[in-house]
Amino acid sequence: MLTLDQAGAGTFRTRRPPGLDARLAALAPWVEEALAQGPRPLPPGGWRIVPDPNPHVVVSVTEEPGARSVRAFVVGARSRAANARLRRRLTLVVRLRAGALPALTGEEARAFTDREVPLGDALGVGVSRLARLEELAAGEDAAGAMEELLTLLQARLAGRPGVDWRVRALDAAAAGSPAAVAARSGIPPRSLRAVAAAEVGLSPGRVLRIRRLQAALTARLHGGAGSWSVAAHRAGFHDPAHLVRTARALLGETPETFRARRRTRL
Repeated sequence: MLTLDQAGAGTFRTRRPPGLDARLAALAPWVEEALAQGPRPLPPGGWRIVPDPNPHVVVSVTEEPGARSVRAFVVGARSRAANARLRRRLTLVVRLRAGALPALTGEEARAFTDREVPLGDALGVGVSRLARLEELAAGEDAAGAMEELLTLLQARLAGRPGVDWRVRALDAAAAGSPAAVAARSGIPPRSLRAVAAAEVGLSPGRVLRIRRLQAALTARLHGGAGSWSVAAHRAGFHDPAHLVRTARALLGETPETFRARRRTRL
């Protein structure tokens, strides 16, 4: 969730390249958003990336002394926080919907969980098909590179099914347990577990915990919640201590320690 990474410290460098509305509308069954982020200096310890049930397609232009490189890859669901330690000139991110990865890749989502897979390998696309995308990205043409990337994804997804309705029911659940979601949606619990593992790459319980954590972080960092107690309540936690336990397990630190990352001006 790009606007939450490093507690949102890089948000002011994040934008949607212009002219993509029609393309994104056509990709709406599978794609949530497409964003570009400008140069990102490396914070001490690297960028803390939040856990996320949503897969992403990322094109990253990195620069080290004397060398610039372009990587295009698919990131599966993240079950826990991760640290990125690259100095990036440009990052293009297509945030897919949770459950969209099988339609895009033809494989179960669990094969990508907590992994970065080269885009060519994930889609079965040859080097020549990616050359134009990489050329545009290397030249820091964010709009052109994003258009090329979305064209590639649209060609791949044409005629493919959208996200399974059971995944949508799970993803829309604001609170409650997997058993409660299954009962409310008329889905046998075993079926919900199997679908979540194959289509999302995470267990239903992990999806719900991450969504609650994301909601609390969003409420505190971007949604006007004046305290973690208010943020915890809005997100469906029992109390602030419940939020702290979840943050320690999924982020590796307390919510307030995570929030302090935002104060490092980048």
